[in-house]
Amino acid sequence: MRQTIRITRILVVLCAVAWLHAGVTIADVEYLAGEDFVQLHFKTGKMIPIPDLFYPQSGNYTHIVMRIPDVSPGTNPNKLQFDSRIIDTVSMSREGNGTRVEIRLKQRVNYRVFTNTRGLFIEFPHPAEHIVAVAPSSRNTAAADPPAQQVASAHSVVLKSFRVAEKDPESLRFAFQLSDEAQYKVIPIPEPPARLAIDLFNVKAQNLARDVDHLNVKRLRGAYNRPGVFRLVFDLEVMKDYSVTYDKGRLNVAFFDSKRLPAPRAVIAEAKRAREAQSNPADTPAPQPTAVEPASETRETPAQPAPPPIRLEIDGDNEFTTEPVARADEFFGREKADVAPPPETPPQAESQIQPGEGSTQGQTQYLRKTIETGRKEYTGQPMNFVFKDADLKNVLKAIAGIVGLNLVMDPGVSGRVTSELIGVPWDQALEIFLKINGLDMVLEGNILRVGRIEVLAREAQNRRKLKDAQIEEEDLEVFTRQLSYAKANDILKILNPQLTPRGSILVDDRTNTMIISEVPGRIQLLDRLIDTLDEATPQVSIEARIIESNVNSAEAFGVQWGYNMVADAAYGNQTSLSFPNSIQLQGNEISNIQNPGMSNNPLGGYAINLPAQGRTSGTVFSFGNVANTFRLDMAISALQRKGKVKIISSPRTTTQNNMEATITQGRQIPVQTIQNNTVTVRFQPAALELKVTPQITARGDVICTLDIQNNAADFANLVNGIPPIITQSTATTISVPDGQTIAIGGLYRVENSETREGVPLLSKIPILGGLFRNRSVSGDKRELLIFITPRIIK
Repeated sequence: MRQTIRITRILVVLCAVAWLHAGVTIADVEYLAGEDFVQLHFKTGKMIPIPDLFYPQSGNYTHIVMRIPDVSPGTNPNKLQFDSRIIDTVSMSREGNGTRVEIRLKQRVNYRVFTNTRGLFIEFPHPAEHIVAVAPSSRNTAAADPPAQQVASAHSVVLKSFRVAEKDPESLRFAFQLSDEAQYKVIPIPEPPARLAIDLFNVKAQNLARDVDHLNVKRLRGAYNRPGVFRLVFDLEVMKDYSVTYDKGRLNVAFFDSKRLPAPRAVIAEAKRAREAQSNPADTPAPQPTAVEPASETRETPAQPAPPPIRLEIDGDNEFTTEPVARADEFFGREKADVAPPPETPPQAESQIQPGEGSTQGQTQYLRKTIETGRKEYTGQPMNFVFKDADLKNVLKAIAGIVGLNLVMDPGVSGRVTSELIGVPWDQALEIFLKINGLDMVLEGNILRVGRIEVLAREAQNRRKLKDAQIEEEDLEVFTRQLSYAKANDILKILNPQLTPRGSILVDDRTNTMIISEVPGRIQLLDRLIDTLDEATPQVSIEARIIESNVNSAEAFGVQWGYNMVADAAYGNQTSLSFPNSIQLQGNEISNIQNPGMSNNPLGGYAINLPAQGRTSGTVFSFGNVANTFRLDMAISALQRKGKVKIISSPRTTTQNNMEATITQGRQIPVQTIQNNTVTVRFQPAALELKVTPQITARGDVICTLDIQNNAADFANLVNGIPPIITQSTATTISVPDGQTIAIGGLYRVENSETREGVPLLSKIPILGGLFRNRSVSGDKRELLIFITPRIIK
């Protein structure tokens, strides 16, 4: 039975597959030409699996065969020919249950294949030598193939090296050394994952891959995005402020620790060569056009193969090369879809920092900052170093020539190198080569000096001694600085560690002036520190709003009754029995004073004394006979009460950053104590008090340390004439965006009570039991909300 079910399932699956592929026909073949690619579209009307593609002839890369199973060629001509610089002919024929497609190309190019619901696509990028140089005046016209000599004369720039030029807790700057001026485009992509892409046009470079993990920069990578365009990509935690500048063959990219950008923007920056090309178009080749794809598409073009490695031979058998350390397809994902740039603008001479603005999304995200990595970071271009007993001097000369440094070697420099290093940064390899030969280096600008360790250490020690001797020899300069905002004694603690042994600072508290005596070489440093510390402290206005709401209700019902009966011969109503002959019943023994009820009770007391608590209304009934031998008195009392109270308190205060402010509103309750015949009066505060210490963060939020006391006197419940204190308080620390309101605390209390008093057993009798009991119901609902609103005064 199981075997039959299994066979049935297999037959159903096979039928479904056959039904899905039944009737799939190539209805048409469409040729599409883009700015930097051409495309063949085989229209099938539905998605089909990607077929097998192969080169039928070894070494012939202009003939591609594609086998598409379960698809018929339709009624198309067997051979199609297109007016294209890449595709020559396309022929289709039936092969078994499928179609055989043969594509013949005019030259060898890469390709990629993808499929969707419209059919099968094969895309071929334009090779680098066929990119047409278009003048600005002819952008809207069809460009013809340029002459070969024009393409051959195109200027190429080499990316020689890059390094981390500046790294501190607030900024990070990369310096990319180019062999000549180059044209570039900046593409910020703030959408997650955030990236900053920089396209370098007509630049030759090796692939880059380097982990950074500083500020918001996670990684740097670089590879060819398309022919003739080398793209640098900075993977970011989030888009923040940055600047991209070009200065004398060096491209500087800096990142700053500040707010994220609100929206994507593309900035096009050009070097002097681009500006000169506009003024002298006849002398300078026009820039190459770049294909800008819509942001909604994710079409990828095959990356251009990296340029051949630079190979240097040393001592005949030794060599080192610069080769890529990663494949091009490892680098680019979504950033291959360029962001459409705005109209081209010339670069500014100074750094163009893209200002970051506060974003309403994800403002609570905090970035990890690496203050000290604990290890040295190497930023040189990865190279291969294969040496066998090579002369160290020749190795140093070769490295210095490649990275563009001037080299100076001390007379005692000598040694040999044997190594096999693959993909190692050149600065790390250089350091290792020097260490194994007992040498070290000093880099001053673009001059690399190499010498023996003991010589360099002795020179450094001598320079330090010379510097100390020069300080001792200099005359002291005395000057004064009067501070405007900071306290002189507070700044004194910061300045003292920066003084030389001969320097001193005196403080005049009356005028808040510092008298500084120091050598001239340290005065500029002290001035900069004082200018930085003596700044106006921003102020913060804090408004608190305390809302109290109280709703209470009460209902009560009570009964009081008493009686008096006499049966005696004096009244002529004695019994006919000898015993008992006279009877007297008194139901007025419960005094009204013990549990006050209705007044004017003729009997002076009750048998059942259960009045309503806090009664506000009632009625007294009195019944008796003519002889007054039987009397019945009854009182009914009731209460109903509802109350609503709403109190809004809004204390407000203004203080400086990191300074505590206090505001109090209320009364002082005198409390009198007597001890040893001495009367002492002390005052207990019953007031609304607000204590707050604000701290303004770097991103514009306000951290508030709050202590709010809302105390009130309860005059309804006096104790020896002194009211107790009802206390409501909160103490907390919160972070609030500037100008926004946040609820920092609240209290919601509901109290319901029901009280019943009665005579045992008799109070439980149906209907009549109401004469032997009373009932009171009360409810109390209290609500307290506390809001805080800080505002930075600008």
